[in-house]
Amino acid sequence: MDEAIDLHRLLVRNPSATFLYRADGWSIIGAGICGSDILVVDRSVTPLAGDLVIW
Repeated sequence: MDEAIDLHRLLVRNPSATFLYRADGWSIIGAGICGSDILVVDRSVTPLAGDLVIW
């Protein structure tokens, strides 16, 4: 590997609206999200039909 991977550049589009959230429980395992996974959440994105929304 020639260079470091910049996760911020890859995952964050809007820094002022983005935060990390640790999933709790197993209720969304069908979406591939397991308890204690870390999710990148951008509050500025308008959800569309079929999107996964957390609150």
